[in-house]
Amino acid sequence: VMFTVPPVNFYIPAPFINQLFALSPSRLLAIMVLIPALLLPRHSTREIRRSFGPTDLLVTAYVVLQIVLLVPYETVTHSMRRSLLLVLDIVVLTTAFSRLGSRERLADVIASWWLAIAILAPIAIFESLKGWLLYTGIAASWGDPNVFAWLFRSGSLRAQASTGHSIALGYLAAIGLALYSFLRHRRPVPPLIDLTVFAAMIAALVLSFSRGAWVTAACGMAVYALMRPDAARHLPRAIGLAAVVAIVMLVVPPLKEKVVDRLPFIGSQEQDTIEYRQRLADTSWDIVQLNPWFGDPFATLRMESLRQGQGLIDIVNGYLFTALFTGFVGLSLLCGFLFFALIAGYRSWRAARSGDPEWRALSAALVASHVATLVFIATAGVDPYAYLLAGLLVSAGSIALGVRSPAVAKAQPNRPATA
Repeated sequence: VMFTVPPVNFYIPAPFINQLFALSPSRLLAIMVLIPALLLPRHSTREIRRSFGPTDLLVTAYVVLQIVLLVPYETVTHSMRRSLLLVLDIVVLTTAFSRLGSRERLADVIASWWLAIAILAPIAIFESLKGWLLYTGIAASWGDPNVFAWLFRSGSLRAQASTGHSIALGYLAAIGLALYSFLRHRRPVPPLIDLTVFAAMIAALVLSFSRGAWVTAACGMAVYALMRPDAARHLPRAIGLAAVVAIVMLVVPPLKEKVVDRLPFIGSQEQDTIEYRQRLADTSWDIVQLNPWFGDPFATLRMESLRQGQGLIDIVNGYLFTALFTGFVGLSLLCGFLFFALIAGYRSWRAARSGDPEWRALSAALVASHVATLVFIATAGVDPYAYLLAGLLVSAGSIALGVRSPAVAKAQPNRPATA
Protein backbone atom coordinates (compact mmCIF):
# COMPACT_ATOMS: atom_id res chain seq x y z
CA VAL A 1 0.00 0.00 0.00
CA MET A 2 2.84 2.42 0.83
CA PHE A 3 4.19 2.33 -2.74
CA THR A 4 0.94 2.40 -4.70
CA VAL A 5 1.21 6.18 -5.11
CA PRO A 6 4.11 8.59 -4.51
CA PRO A 7 4.40 10.24 -1.07
CA VAL A 8 1.94 13.04 -1.79
CA ASN A 9 0.64 15.26 1.01
CA PHE A 10 -3.06 16.21 1.15
CA TYR A 11 -3.83 19.14 3.43
CA ILE A 12 -7.07 18.60 5.34
CA PRO A 13 -9.03 21.86 5.75
CA ALA A 14 -10.71 22.69 9.06
CA PRO A 15 -12.86 25.56 10.37
CA PHE A 16 -11.13 28.45 12.18
CA ILE A 17 -7.61 27.22 11.20
CA ASN A 18 -5.76 27.04 7.90
CA GLN A 19 -5.52 23.27 7.80
CA LEU A 20 -5.84 20.34 10.19
CA PHE A 21 -2.72 18.43 9.11
CA ALA A 22 -1.11 16.96 6.00
CA LEU A 23 -2.31 13.45 5.19
CA SER A 24 0.25 11.25 3.43
CA PRO A 25 0.15 7.55 2.41
CA SER A 26 2.16 6.59 5.51
CA ARG A 27 -0.20 8.48 7.83
CA LEU A 28 -3.22 7.03 6.06
CA LEU A 29 -1.74 3.58 6.63
CA ALA A 30 -1.24 4.37 10.32
CA ILE A 31 -4.81 5.64 10.77
CA MET A 32 -6.64 3.03 8.72
CA VAL A 33 -4.56 -0.10 9.32
CA LEU A 34 -2.00 0.12 12.13
CA ILE A 35 -4.08 1.79 14.85
CA PRO A 36 -7.04 -0.62 14.36
CA ALA A 37 -4.58 -3.53 14.39
CA LEU A 38 -3.26 -2.33 17.74
CA LEU A 39 -6.73 -1.86 19.22
CA LEU A 40 -8.31 -5.11 18.05
CA PRO A 41 -8.10 -7.93 20.63
CA ARG A 42 -6.07 -11.01 19.78
CA HIS A 43 -7.55 -14.31 20.83
CA SER A 44 -4.82 -16.67 19.65
CA THR A 45 -2.85 -18.30 22.47
CA ARG A 46 0.03 -18.95 20.05
CA GLU A 47 0.99 -15.28 19.85
CA ILE A 48 3.66 -13.76 22.05
CA ARG A 49 2.38 -10.88 24.18
CA ARG A 50 4.94 -8.11 24.53
CA SER A 51 4.80 -5.52 27.29
CA PHE A 52 6.21 -1.98 27.40
CA GLY A 53 9.97 -2.30 26.95
CA PRO A 54 13.16 -0.22 26.61
CA THR A 55 12.59 0.56 22.94
CA ASP A 56 9.08 1.86 23.69
CA LEU A 57 10.41 4.03 26.49
CA LEU A 58 13.21 5.48 24.38
CA VAL A 59 11.10 6.21 21.31
CA THR A 60 8.38 7.79 23.47
CA ALA A 61 10.94 9.96 25.27
CA TYR A 62 12.43 10.96 21.90
CA VAL A 63 9.02 12.07 20.60
CA VAL A 64 8.16 13.91 23.82
CA LEU A 65 11.50 15.74 23.70
CA GLN A 66 10.83 16.93 20.14
CA ILE A 67 7.42 18.21 21.21
CA VAL A 68 8.59 19.99 24.36
CA LEU A 69 11.59 21.74 22.81
CA LEU A 70 9.43 23.73 20.37
CA VAL A 71 6.46 24.51 22.64
CA PRO A 72 7.84 27.94 23.70
CA TYR A 73 8.18 29.01 20.05
CA GLU A 74 4.81 27.98 18.57
CA THR A 75 1.07 28.22 19.14
CA VAL A 76 -0.94 25.64 21.05
CA THR A 77 -2.65 24.58 17.82
CA HIS A 78 0.67 24.00 16.10
CA SER A 79 1.99 22.01 19.08
CA MET A 80 -1.10 19.79 19.05
CA ARG A 81 -0.80 19.22 15.31
CA ARG A 82 2.90 18.39 15.52
CA SER A 83 2.31 16.03 18.45
CA LEU A 84 -0.30 14.12 16.47
CA LEU A 85 1.97 13.81 13.45
CA LEU A 86 4.94 12.61 15.51
CA VAL A 87 2.76 9.96 17.11
CA LEU A 88 1.49 8.80 13.70
CA ASP A 89 4.90 8.91 12.02
CA ILE A 90 7.00 7.33 14.78
CA VAL A 91 5.13 5.91 17.77
CA VAL A 92 2.33 4.11 15.92
CA LEU A 93 4.72 2.75 13.29
CA THR A 94 7.17 1.41 15.86
CA THR A 95 4.53 0.06 18.25
CA ALA A 96 2.53 -1.77 15.58
CA PHE A 97 5.49 -3.58 14.02
CA SER A 98 7.13 -4.40 17.36
CA ARG A 99 4.08 -6.43 18.45
CA LEU A 100 3.49 -8.85 15.60
CA GLY A 101 3.36 -11.76 18.05
CA SER A 102 4.17 -14.74 15.81
CA ARG A 103 6.78 -15.80 13.32
CA GLU A 104 4.10 -16.20 10.64
CA ARG A 105 3.08 -12.56 10.97
CA LEU A 106 6.71 -11.47 10.93
CA ALA A 107 7.52 -13.52 7.82
CA ASP A 108 4.40 -12.17 6.09
CA VAL A 109 5.43 -8.57 6.75
CA ILE A 110 8.93 -9.21 5.42
CA ALA A 111 7.56 -10.94 2.31
CA SER A 112 5.04 -8.15 1.68
CA TRP A 113 7.66 -5.45 2.08
CA TRP A 114 10.03 -7.25 -0.27
CA LEU A 115 7.28 -7.83 -2.84
CA ALA A 116 6.61 -4.09 -3.01
CA ILE A 117 10.34 -3.44 -3.48
CA ALA A 118 10.53 -6.13 -6.16
CA ILE A 119 7.74 -4.41 -8.12
CA LEU A 120 9.63 -1.12 -7.92
CA ALA A 121 12.76 -2.65 -9.50
CA PRO A 122 11.53 -3.09 -13.11
CA ILE A 123 9.78 0.28 -12.91
CA ALA A 124 13.09 1.88 -11.95
CA ILE A 125 14.90 0.16 -14.80
CA PHE A 126 12.29 1.42 -17.28
CA GLU A 127 12.51 4.97 -15.93
CA SER A 128 16.26 5.15 -16.25
CA LEU A 129 16.47 3.55 -19.69
CA LYS A 130 13.52 5.52 -21.09
CA GLY A 131 14.34 8.79 -19.34
CA TRP A 132 10.80 9.11 -18.06
CA LEU A 133 9.68 9.34 -14.41
CA LEU A 134 6.31 7.60 -14.32
CA TYR A 135 4.87 8.96 -11.06
CA THR A 136 5.73 12.66 -11.05
CA GLY A 137 2.57 13.57 -12.96
CA ILE A 138 0.41 12.08 -10.20
CA ALA A 139 1.91 14.31 -7.54
CA ALA A 140 1.56 17.39 -9.76
CA SER A 141 -2.07 16.69 -10.63
CA TRP A 142 -2.93 16.17 -6.94
CA GLY A 143 -1.55 19.56 -5.97
CA ASP A 144 1.76 18.54 -4.38
CA PRO A 145 4.35 18.65 -7.20
CA ASN A 146 7.79 17.18 -6.59
CA VAL A 147 9.91 20.03 -7.91
CA PHE A 148 13.18 18.17 -7.24
CA ALA A 149 12.12 14.91 -8.90
CA TRP A 150 14.15 15.15 -12.10
CA LEU A 151 17.68 14.47 -10.88
CA PHE A 152 20.55 13.57 -13.18
CA ARG A 153 24.07 12.30 -12.60
CA SER A 154 26.48 12.65 -15.52
CA GLY A 155 23.58 12.82 -17.93
CA SER A 156 21.81 9.74 -16.56
CA LEU A 157 18.33 10.08 -15.06
CA ARG A 158 18.16 8.89 -11.46
CA ALA A 159 15.22 6.49 -11.17
CA GLN A 160 12.82 6.78 -8.25
CA ALA A 161 9.58 4.92 -9.21
CA SER A 162 6.87 5.74 -6.64
CA THR A 163 9.27 6.41 -3.73
CA GLY A 164 9.46 10.17 -4.28
CA HIS A 165 13.26 10.34 -4.50
CA SER A 166 16.12 8.35 -6.00
CA ILE A 167 17.82 8.11 -2.59
CA ALA A 168 14.71 6.44 -1.14
CA LEU A 169 14.63 3.99 -4.05
CA GLY A 170 18.30 3.14 -3.54
CA TYR A 171 17.76 2.49 0.16
CA LEU A 172 14.77 0.24 -0.46
CA ALA A 173 16.67 -1.71 -3.12
CA ALA A 174 19.55 -2.18 -0.66
CA ILE A 175 17.17 -3.46 2.01
CA GLY A 176 15.40 -5.62 -0.55
CA LEU A 177 18.61 -7.53 -1.28
CA ALA A 178 18.94 -8.55 2.38
CA LEU A 179 15.26 -9.45 2.72
CA TYR A 180 15.34 -11.53 -0.45
CA SER A 181 18.33 -13.45 0.89
CA PHE A 182 16.06 -14.69 3.69
CA LEU A 183 13.08 -15.43 1.42
CA ARG A 184 15.15 -17.49 -1.02
CA HIS A 185 16.50 -19.47 1.94
CA ARG A 186 12.96 -20.07 3.18
CA ARG A 187 11.76 -21.38 -0.17
CA PRO A 188 14.42 -22.08 -2.82
CA VAL A 189 13.64 -20.82 -6.33
CA PRO A 190 14.94 -21.99 -9.72
CA PRO A 191 18.43 -20.61 -10.48
CA LEU A 192 17.30 -18.60 -13.51
CA ILE A 193 14.53 -16.83 -11.57
CA ASP A 194 16.88 -16.31 -8.64
CA LEU A 195 19.51 -14.71 -10.86
CA THR A 196 16.89 -12.54 -12.60
CA VAL A 197 15.52 -11.23 -9.30
CA PHE A 198 18.98 -10.41 -7.96
CA ALA A 199 19.94 -8.71 -11.24
CA ALA A 200 16.76 -6.59 -11.25
CA MET A 201 17.26 -5.41 -7.69
CA ILE A 202 20.94 -4.65 -8.20
CA ALA A 203 20.05 -2.76 -11.39
CA ALA A 204 17.48 -0.67 -9.50
CA LEU A 205 20.10 0.03 -6.84
CA VAL A 206 22.68 1.13 -9.40
CA LEU A 207 20.22 3.20 -11.47
CA SER A 208 19.21 5.21 -8.43
CA PHE A 209 22.76 6.63 -8.61
CA SER A 210 22.67 7.03 -4.84
CA ARG A 211 26.17 6.48 -3.53
CA GLY A 212 24.97 6.28 0.05
CA ALA A 213 22.62 3.47 -0.95
CA TRP A 214 25.46 1.63 -2.67
CA VAL A 215 27.50 1.69 0.54
CA THR A 216 24.37 0.72 2.48
CA ALA A 217 23.81 -2.34 0.28
CA ALA A 218 27.45 -3.44 0.60
CA CYS A 219 27.30 -3.21 4.42
CA GLY A 220 23.99 -5.07 4.59
CA MET A 221 25.09 -7.95 2.38
CA ALA A 222 28.41 -8.25 4.23
CA VAL A 223 26.60 -8.57 7.58
CA TYR A 224 24.17 -11.13 6.15
CA ALA A 225 27.05 -13.18 4.71
CA LEU A 226 28.60 -13.34 8.18
CA MET A 227 25.36 -14.22 9.99
CA ARG A 228 23.54 -16.47 7.55
CA PRO A 229 23.09 -20.19 8.26
CA ASP A 230 26.22 -22.16 7.35
CA ALA A 231 28.13 -18.90 7.05
CA ALA A 232 31.49 -20.65 7.33
CA ARG A 233 30.68 -22.76 4.27
CA HIS A 234 29.18 -19.95 2.19
CA LEU A 235 31.51 -17.11 3.18
CA PRO A 236 34.39 -18.04 0.82
CA ARG A 237 31.95 -18.17 -2.09
CA ALA A 238 30.49 -14.78 -1.09
CA ILE A 239 33.97 -13.24 -0.89
CA GLY A 240 34.87 -14.72 -4.26
CA LEU A 241 31.67 -13.39 -5.84
CA ALA A 242 32.29 -9.94 -4.38
CA ALA A 243 35.84 -9.99 -5.75
CA VAL A 244 34.60 -10.97 -9.21
CA VAL A 245 32.02 -8.17 -9.17
CA ALA A 246 34.67 -5.65 -8.08
CA ILE A 247 37.06 -6.75 -10.83
CA VAL A 248 34.32 -6.57 -13.48
CA MET A 249 33.40 -3.04 -12.39
CA LEU A 250 37.03 -1.96 -12.53
CA VAL A 251 37.67 -3.55 -15.91
CA VAL A 252 34.45 -2.79 -17.84
CA PRO A 253 34.60 0.93 -18.79
CA PRO A 254 30.84 1.69 -18.62
CA LEU A 255 30.53 0.19 -15.14
CA LYS A 256 33.68 1.93 -13.94
CA GLU A 257 32.38 5.29 -15.17
CA LYS A 258 28.84 4.77 -13.84
CA VAL A 259 29.64 3.27 -10.44
CA VAL A 260 33.28 3.08 -9.31
CA ASP A 261 34.29 6.59 -10.34
CA ARG A 262 31.32 7.99 -8.41
CA LEU A 263 31.99 6.20 -5.13
CA PRO A 264 32.74 8.51 -2.20
CA PHE A 265 36.43 9.20 -1.47
CA ILE A 266 37.79 6.58 -3.91
CA GLY A 267 36.01 7.87 -7.02
CA SER A 268 37.29 10.51 -9.40
CA GLN A 269 34.00 12.09 -10.54
CA GLU A 270 31.38 14.29 -8.85
CA GLN A 271 33.06 14.53 -5.46
CA ASP A 272 31.49 17.94 -4.82
CA THR A 273 28.77 16.36 -2.68
CA ILE A 274 31.45 14.73 -0.52
CA GLU A 275 33.07 18.11 0.01
CA TYR A 276 29.67 19.55 0.92
CA ARG A 277 29.19 16.83 3.53
CA GLN A 278 32.58 17.61 5.04
CA ARG A 279 31.71 21.31 5.26
CA LEU A 280 28.33 20.35 6.75
CA ALA A 281 30.03 18.24 9.43
CA ASP A 282 32.46 21.01 10.39
CA THR A 283 29.78 23.73 10.54
CA SER A 284 27.29 21.51 12.37
CA TRP A 285 29.82 20.53 15.03
CA ASP A 286 30.53 24.19 15.75
CA ILE A 287 26.77 24.85 16.16
CA VAL A 288 26.19 21.75 18.30
CA GLN A 289 28.87 22.89 20.75
CA LEU A 290 26.89 26.10 21.38
CA ASN A 291 23.85 24.13 22.63
CA PRO A 292 25.13 20.61 23.30
CA TRP A 293 22.39 19.23 25.53
CA PHE A 294 19.09 20.08 23.83
CA GLY A 295 20.15 21.60 20.53
CA ASP A 296 18.95 24.75 18.81
CA PRO A 297 15.55 24.84 17.03
CA PHE A 298 16.89 27.70 14.87
CA ALA A 299 20.18 26.03 13.96
CA THR A 300 19.63 26.54 10.23
CA LEU A 301 19.87 30.32 10.70
CA ARG A 302 23.55 29.80 11.49
CA MET A 303 24.12 27.66 8.37
CA GLU A 304 23.51 30.14 5.55
CA SER A 305 26.96 29.44 4.14
CA LEU A 306 25.74 25.92 3.30
CA ARG A 307 22.72 27.05 1.27
CA GLN A 308 22.88 25.47 -2.19
CA GLY A 309 21.76 26.61 -5.61
CA GLN A 310 18.25 25.18 -5.12
CA GLY A 311 17.87 27.38 -2.03
CA LEU A 312 18.18 24.44 0.35
CA ILE A 313 20.40 23.69 3.31
CA ASP A 314 20.65 19.93 2.88
CA ILE A 315 21.43 18.35 6.26
CA VAL A 316 22.05 14.91 4.81
CA ASN A 317 23.36 13.26 7.97
CA GLY A 318 20.55 12.04 10.22
CA TYR A 319 22.74 11.91 13.31
CA LEU A 320 23.92 15.48 12.76
CA PHE A 321 20.34 16.61 12.17
CA THR A 322 19.23 15.07 15.45
CA ALA A 323 22.14 16.58 17.38
CA LEU A 324 21.54 20.02 15.86
CA PHE A 325 17.87 20.26 16.80
CA THR A 326 17.58 18.04 19.90
CA GLY A 327 21.16 18.00 21.20
CA PHE A 328 23.05 15.07 22.62
CA VAL A 329 20.02 14.18 24.74
CA GLY A 330 17.88 13.61 21.63
CA LEU A 331 20.74 11.88 19.82
CA SER A 332 21.24 9.54 22.78
CA LEU A 333 17.54 8.64 22.83
CA LEU A 334 17.49 7.93 19.09
CA CYS A 335 20.72 5.94 19.11
CA GLY A 336 19.63 4.08 22.25
CA PHE A 337 16.37 3.09 20.55
CA LEU A 338 18.21 1.85 17.45
CA PHE A 339 20.80 0.05 19.60
CA PHE A 340 18.22 -1.82 21.70
CA ALA A 341 16.43 -2.86 18.50
CA LEU A 342 19.73 -4.23 17.18
CA ILE A 343 20.29 -6.14 20.44
CA ALA A 344 16.81 -7.66 20.13
CA GLY A 345 17.61 -8.88 16.63
CA TYR A 346 20.96 -10.27 17.72
CA ARG A 347 19.30 -12.18 20.57
CA SER A 348 16.81 -13.60 18.10
CA TRP A 349 19.69 -14.75 15.89
CA ARG A 350 21.51 -16.35 18.83
CA ALA A 351 18.34 -18.16 19.91
CA ALA A 352 18.23 -19.92 16.52
CA ARG A 353 21.91 -20.82 16.22
CA SER A 354 21.48 -24.36 17.43
CA GLY A 355 18.58 -25.69 15.42
CA ASP A 356 16.39 -23.48 13.23
CA PRO A 357 18.11 -22.36 10.00
CA GLU A 358 15.00 -20.56 8.71
CA TRP A 359 14.64 -18.40 11.81
CA ARG A 360 18.37 -17.75 11.83
CA ALA A 361 18.17 -16.55 8.21
CA LEU A 362 15.23 -14.30 9.09
CA SER A 363 17.07 -12.79 12.04
CA ALA A 364 20.23 -12.37 9.98
CA ALA A 365 18.30 -10.55 7.24
CA LEU A 366 16.71 -8.17 9.76
CA VAL A 367 20.00 -7.47 11.55
CA ALA A 368 21.78 -6.92 8.23
CA SER A 369 19.03 -4.54 7.09
CA HIS A 370 19.22 -2.67 10.39
CA VAL A 371 23.01 -2.29 10.27
CA ALA A 372 22.69 -1.07 6.68
CA THR A 373 20.06 1.41 7.86
CA LEU A 374 22.40 2.74 10.54
CA VAL A 375 24.92 3.46 7.77
CA PHE A 376 22.23 4.98 5.56
CA ILE A 377 21.12 7.39 8.30
CA ALA A 378 24.61 8.90 8.24
CA THR A 379 24.31 9.54 4.50
CA ALA A 380 20.69 10.60 4.02
CA GLY A 381 18.77 11.06 7.28
CA VAL A 382 16.34 9.09 9.42
CA ASP A 383 13.87 7.45 7.07
CA PRO A 384 10.45 6.30 8.45
CA TYR A 385 11.37 2.77 7.40
CA ALA A 386 14.08 2.84 10.08
CA TYR A 387 11.32 2.80 12.71
CA LEU A 388 9.45 0.05 10.89
CA LEU A 389 12.59 -2.08 10.67
CA ALA A 390 13.42 -1.48 14.32
CA GLY A 391 9.93 -2.64 15.22
CA LEU A 392 10.44 -5.86 13.25
CA LEU A 393 13.69 -6.53 15.11
CA VAL A 394 11.97 -6.07 18.46
CA SER A 395 9.20 -8.44 17.35
CA ALA A 396 11.78 -11.03 16.32
CA GLY A 397 13.52 -10.77 19.69
CA SER A 398 10.24 -11.08 21.60
CA ILE A 399 9.10 -14.08 19.56
CA ALA A 400 12.42 -15.90 19.91
CA LEU A 401 12.70 -15.35 23.66
CA GLY A 402 8.99 -15.89 24.25
CA VAL A 403 8.83 -19.24 22.48
CA ARG A 404 11.82 -20.42 24.47
CA SER A 405 10.11 -19.66 27.79
CA PRO A 406 8.50 -22.63 29.61
CA ALA A 407 5.01 -21.14 29.69
CA VAL A 408 4.87 -20.56 25.96
CA ALA A 409 6.58 -23.85 25.15
CA LYS A 410 3.86 -25.63 27.15
CA ALA A 411 1.16 -23.77 25.21
CA GLN A 412 2.83 -24.80 21.92
CA PRO A 413 3.87 -28.42 22.36
CA ASN A 414 4.06 -29.14 18.64
CA ARG A 415 6.43 -26.28 17.77
CA PRO A 416 10.23 -26.50 18.05
CA ALA A 417 11.74 -24.68 20.99
CA THR A 418 13.87 -22.46 18.77
CA ALA A 419 11.10 -21.46 16.34
